[in-house]
Amino acid sequence: SRTGRVFMGSIIGDHVKTAIGTRLMTGAVLGTGCMVASSTPPPSPLPSFTWLTDSGASQYRSDKFLDVARTVMARRSIELGPAEAAELTRLCDAAAGRRNG
Repeated sequence: SRTGRVFMGSIIGDHVKTAIGTRLMTGAVLGTGCMVASSTPPPSPLPSFTWLTDSGASQYRSDKFLDVARTVMARRSIELGPAEAAELTRLCDAAAGRRNG
């Protein structure tokens, strides 16, 4: 939606991954848990837990997403707690439900 602002950067959700050289347009919105590796700017808004490549968009599987989140957080000496893991799984599964029906 429109912000009414003259200057607006991107809004990037938690646990978003982008490939090197990813181009984001002004005001792009990337939902939680997205993975963007495309040669063109992603559509905006990009729904949460979308896996986007030049081959198209698909749903990021919750088990794979949590594996990556745990690995990335461990590199920073942070542990993914059970409550956060459960909430991220719920959000990912809800996003899959919206996409599949």
